[in-house]
Formats: sequence, structure tokens, C-alpha cells
Amino acid sequence: MEPDVRNELIASSMRRNRFDEIMKHLHAAENTDLDKEDKFAKVRPILDILDESMVPYYGGHPTKQFIRGKPIRWGYKAWIAASPLGYSYFIDLYQGKHRAKSDSCYKDTYGLGGVVLKMLDRLESQYPGRKFSLFFDNFFTSIRLLETIKERGHSATGTVRSNRTEKCPLSNAKQFEKRS
Repeated sequence: MEPDVRNELIASSMRRNRFDEIMKHLHAAENTDLDKEDKFAKVRPILDILDESMVPYYGGHPTKQFIRGKPIRWGYKAWIAASPLGYSYFIDLYQGKHRAKSDSCYKDTYGLGGVVLKMLDRLESQYPGRKFSLFFDNFFTSIRLLETIKERGHSATGTVRSNRTEKCPLSNAKQFEKRS
């Protein structure tokens, strides 16, 4: 049996027939009501309570990602809106370029920063009137994104890549290096 489909704790705790009986009746979503565009529709309710940003997985699946240089290189990439204590407000698994294009109305204007605005939309609808402080890395950050978040009444902090500063009057990277 493949190691990615076997849980030793379960295998040593119950017989296979008992496990099969439980799995036969365990469903996370109603099969007749699945979103055909969502490749994770059958487990979407469970995903909404997860709290990892890269879920390790080595088996075959069309949405499995490889991210070089990361501690977990193979698995499912998850966008997560989390509290400062690490509790997830919600999670959205990356489903590939096709789904990402149809998913975000912000993609053309903000690139990957559209993921941040999509999550901010959800936060604003679930917690109306609350102001949020958002933190994200250079994968998402752009000046345009920071301005939009500020215009919406929230604050944001993010590292920015030198090619995403647009027309901000910042010193170039070499000048910053000389200062330190």
C-alpha cells in the first residue's frame, strides 16, 4: 500500500471492515449538489476548517503543486486568511490557472494581489464594519494593491519586489545595500 494513503494510527486501531463501514457513510458534501467547477467540491466543507498553507501530498492529482525552495515542495497550495493567533477564517485551495482566471475579477488589475482582495471581500461580507490589518509577502504585494486596501479603510503591510514599485520614488536596491 502507498504511504500517502495509509494512516498507521488508524490501521493499528481498527479493522479494515470497520474502517470501510465508516468511510461508506462519511460524506463532507451532498453529492447531488456539487459545484462542477470546483475540483475539491466533495471535501470543501473540510477544507474550510484546515489551517496549513501547503498541504503535503505526493500522490497523483491534477491540482498538486511543486514549489521549489519551500519546506513542503509537493502538495496542495492553499490561500489562507488567518487571525494573528493562527486561526483560519477561511481557506481556498489553488485549483490551477483555468479556475484562477474565472475566479477573480481582480486578476487583470492586481495579478496575484487579486487573491488578497478576493479574501478581503469575504472578510468584509462576513464581518461587516470591521477594519482589518493585512500582512502578506512579496508574492502578492504591489503599490496598487496597498492603495486599494487603504481606500477600502483597512491597513496592509507587505514586502515588495523591486520590479513592483511602479513610480514610487524609492532608492534602488544597491543604494539600500550600501546603507547597511
